[in-house]
Amino acid sequence: MTSMKISSKKILKTVETKGFATLLTGNIMVSFISLVFYPVLTRLYSPGEFGVFASFMVVMAFTSIISSLQLHAFLPIPSSKDEAKHLFQNSLGLLTLSTAFLVVAVSSIYFLDLKIIVKGYDIKGILFFLPIYSFLVGLNEIFKANNIRNKHFYINAKATNVNRVFANLIKVALSFSLKSVGLVLGDIAGLMLSAGIYKRNSSADLTRPRIDFSFIKKYFKRGIFSTYSATLNQLIIDLPMVFVGAMFSIELMGAFLVSYKIILQPSLILGSSLAGAVFRKMNEVDAVTGALRRYFFRVTKKVMLLLLPVCLLSALIAEDVAVWLLGKSWESSGNFAKYFVLLVPFKVLSALTYNLFLTIDKVQYLALKKTFNIVLVVSVFMLAEGLDNILTFLVGGEVLISVIFYFFGLAWTAKKND
Repeated sequence: MTSMKISSKKILKTVETKGFATLLTGNIMVSFISLVFYPVLTRLYSPGEFGVFASFMVVMAFTSIISSLQLHAFLPIPSSKDEAKHLFQNSLGLLTLSTAFLVVAVSSIYFLDLKIIVKGYDIKGILFFLPIYSFLVGLNEIFKANNIRNKHFYINAKATNVNRVFANLIKVALSFSLKSVGLVLGDIAGLMLSAGIYKRNSSADLTRPRIDFSFIKKYFKRGIFSTYSATLNQLIIDLPMVFVGAMFSIELMGAFLVSYKIILQPSLILGSSLAGAVFRKMNEVDAVTGALRRYFFRVTKKVMLLLLPVCLLSALIAEDVAVWLLGKSWESSGNFAKYFVLLVPFKVLSALTYNLFLTIDKVQYLALKKTFNIVLVVSVFMLAEGLDNILTFLVGGEVLISVIFYFFGLAWTAKKND
């Protein structure tokens, strides 16, 4: 019970304030870059072009999740450097193997001359870029997780921000000729640049792909749970967007994507940064584990109390601000923005709880949480009669599930390692 007496000052020392500040500042800059560039991009690309891009992103998200079996998510956990190295190399090997299968799958679409039509748009042309895009996303995530383990927060911040600036500049440059393809190529260019930064700052032997099935077997169960959880999490993001596109128009789907990128994604980044900077220390500083968890839950409560009134007030003006920011042709984004702002505190809460369970290897609880979420989403689609109802149900359900799992984590933590 001695951990109860550990002061907040000592706890904060274990978090490594400098590294945390670097991580948080880097992620805030990513959100700021989006706010700077999206008003430009939405005036160069139409909602329909963003809708086609959104269709591509839906497919890409799932291929990148499955590609490495999410083994990289566990890179901060191994106590030995050698095991972490093998985990990195096997993640890279699985990613390479799955990309090869994806190349075959995409090539067969062209070989069979299949047409893939989404609301009158043929997206087969941009699917050609799916393997390279998926591979680069996975590669960046593997490097990023390894840098978190090694406390190389500055490298992550640098690579991510260079990626976003370069990607958006390429999108602006290609907007006059390539339409939706310009959005895809911009992201690919940014990912290639950030991957180069990561590789330049990594040892040569680390970046050699490897597939050792006896080693993978050790992490296979956790990888399956993590992949399942990440897939469900992506479904929660994508299903409403796909439903909007299917029931209404692909232009509305593009508006959904832009609103999500500007409002909700930064909140998830903030929550993950807060959690990742603190919870990763639990595996290294056993003496303060119980106190550290309780301290972090107290901090979370304060963050929520601060965010709630701010977001409630922001929701009143979110619709008008979104239209002013993005342009008159993006009026539908205002409707999404109003609801997304209300979700921000609870998305932060979800990210915090997610990282708590992930860091202490409780991936089965993550899967359970995401299962509840997906049941909610499917139920909403069955019950909702219009767009407003869908968003209302989603907001209410996400709030309820986030709070339930937050208190579940709090109760579980109170009994753990005191």
